[in-house]
Amino acid sequence: MKAIDASVVVPTCDRPAELREALSSLARQTQANFEVVVVNDGEIDVSGLVAEAASSLGGRPVRLAPRGRRTGPAAARNRGLAIARGAVVFYLDDDDIYLPNHIAVHMAAHAAAPEAGAVYSDARRGIVGQDPSGRKSVAWSVPYSQDFDPDALLVANYIPVLCLSHRLERLAQAGTFEESLPCLEDWDLFIRLARLAPFVHLPEATAAYFERGLGTSVQERSGTVFIETLLRVYARADALYPHDKARRDRVWQGRLAHIAAMAEATARRCEAAGDWSGAATAWDNAARHAPTPERYLALARVRKRLGQGPKALVAMQLAAACRDLADGT
Repeated sequence: MKAIDASVVVPTCDRPAELREALSSLARQTQANFEVVVVNDGEIDVSGLVAEAASSLGGRPVRLAPRGRRTGPAAARNRGLAIARGAVVFYLDDDDIYLPNHIAVHMAAHAAAPEAGAVYSDARRGIVGQDPSGRKSVAWSVPYSQDFDPDALLVANYIPVLCLSHRLERLAQAGTFEESLPCLEDWDLFIRLARLAPFVHLPEATAAYFERGLGTSVQERSGTVFIETLLRVYARADALYPHDKARRDRVWQGRLAHIAAMAEATARRCEAAGDWSGAATAWDNAARHAPTPERYLALARVRKRLGQGPKALVAMQLAAACRDLADGT
């Protein structure tokens, strides 16, 4: 049997139309030698779609992983990895697409840097909107294009999962996706891969993902769960560096600012939705992690709106204290 250069693991969950587009993007790849492993984590039968893809992929193998109970993206990807045969592994969610050169560009980078912990490129993000007449539009941007920085990766993930590939053998050392995490499982794996060797960044958009309107990212959908999982990933990452206290202390400064920024974004969304109680909790979280006069004033404003006069006064006093500290008085 001819050796397979790469495996593309495609988890899917009840989105057949999107899955068809994802598989069509694989049929347009310039790379000749790769296989596709589809993992059905939903209720809708996709065997017909997989057979359709097999006929359009020019003889490239397309396999459907054995069905199991609905498990979520981490376990679904692990099911695909369990039967992957390629030397290099790629990940493509069912609502994402690869541009035609994606796999070829990555494989060339792996050939040039075989010891890399992973290779990642950039991706175009399409915000899908709809005007009053019902016509759809897509606003494109490239929100992430950052050279590899292992300390920055310990603060926040700047690599969309569809952008990254790695040698299959790396999982023997790094482990697979952590199935107990409700989200951020890709970032958790990237941190473990980065500990093995530096990543290679290709500053070229070779893939695309879509968000339907506003508020569709994992962070925006999951709210408190996202923050709780973020802290779990931080703890898991810190366990990898038990003797490097100076590095952990340095990284935590960035983490505090990151948590505060996310909490502030949540507070603004809550205010826009009229959820004043949620906004107060989020503003308080933002101010505690990275105090600024503006955050405490926002907290005071929201607490006054809730009729919490004494708490609003305390927040205003804290805002004044922050301003005095910033002025050195």
